[in-house]
Amino acid sequence: MGLSIEDARRIVLRAFSNLQSEMDTKINEPLEDSSDILEILDSMDVVNLIMETESLIEEKLGHYIPLANEYSFDLAESPLLELKSWINHVYELSNKDNE
Repeated sequence: MGLSIEDARRIVLRAFSNLQSEMDTKINEPLEDSSDILEILDSMDVVNLIMETESLIEEKLGHYIPLANEYSFDLAESPLLELKSWINHVYELSNKDNE
């Protein structure tokens, strides 16, 4: 069984929170569903966010789910273009094996 959309949101926000002190870029404004992650964070912070999110999912579900794909850094199609789309991406991939 995968994550609920609420669990996906909590995990994504927790990943941001966990990395806040380590990020090169400081997030000074509250994250909103429309926040552009690729605009807020530098590339290393994005990679760290993806890895932290994967780690939190693995902790919750007991197995690894890769989140990065060929669209992750595509400026036109990346799920990281909006916080809401990243949460949906995490939710969908966590439930992919259950379809």
